[in-house]
Amino acid sequence: MLVEKGMIEHPVGLWGTLEELFGPSFFGSEKPPTSDFQSFFTKVVLKDRRGPMQQKAEIEDIRLRKTGLIKLFDPSSNRIFKQKSMLNLYHNANWLPDFISDEEIPPLSLLGSIRISRTKRTTDPLTGNATLEDTVLVKRAKALGMTDESLLAGSFIRDRLKDDKAPLELYRQINKEYKMAETKEDEDFDDAQLLDFIKKDLISDICGELRPLSSLNYIWVVAKMMMLFMRVEGALAKCRNKSWRMLYEEAPRTTREKRASLSIRALSGDDEELMQVFAAEFQNPRSGFMDSIYWEDLDDLEKFMGEDDVDPEDSEPACSLM
Repeated sequence: MLVEKGMIEHPVGLWGTLEELFGPSFFGSEKPPTSDFQSFFTKVVLKDRRGPMQQKAEIEDIRLRKTGLIKLFDPSSNRIFKQKSMLNLYHNANWLPDFISDEEIPPLSLLGSIRISRTKRTTDPLTGNATLEDTVLVKRAKALGMTDESLLAGSFIRDRLKDDKAPLELYRQINKEYKMAETKEDEDFDDAQLLDFIKKDLISDICGELRPLSSLNYIWVVAKMMMLFMRVEGALAKCRNKSWRMLYEEAPRTTREKRASLSIRALSGDDEELMQVFAAEFQNPRSGFMDSIYWEDLDDLEKFMGEDDVDPEDSEPACSLM
């Protein structure tokens, strides 16, 4: 909203990247709004809202069921942000690709491309144009702006298995919707080739640039969110902002979720001073995504697509914690 209104010139690195990575969870099949921000936010937040007793029961259920870090960070029990990393997906599927449902597999992953390439297709006898069956995965890919032509081009990978850089070229072309070669219907992947593509998806998830959900230090991001609101509240208290006074002093008992109410108030666009404070604190400092990952840097696709395997013992650990 602040970027749309010109109060922030460019999206702030961390928050802009989170919007890109988790947009499907928050916005669904819709595009990010350019106006009426309050209504959209309220619709998402109030959707499937639980009562206090139900929330308490769910928290207790999570406490009993989720033991260990893997289950603790499983987003299945989240109300809004249910988007899973590739590690989550494969772990939940017992590391069997076919057990990952069309509802969960990322359409732009290599595994998603393989799944789409195996989708039933029909050809118009008059135009010769081919169309894919409207499976859940195909619909999700089209919601991202892809067409039948670009999705059908995904099976171009079958014609390029002997080309070491085929996966990289496939990613680039699918994401940019370039036109690719014809499909060879009689070819498929053997187990070794499939495992190679899965490996690349996992590397991308852990330390790649495309969809690095597993590289993000979520605890540190939550801490940054809390510190952001603390700075905003401090600045509003100092200037005695009218919205802050109403929510924090005049009606504190009737406003249980003060920060959510403050956000909704800002999204309404009625309080110019409130929006200016948010804009200032979002840029104080401008937090970057790379400051919130476990690694010193993320690998570009060329580093691990088309190269021979490297023995992990021959490389230095890149994890900042190690």
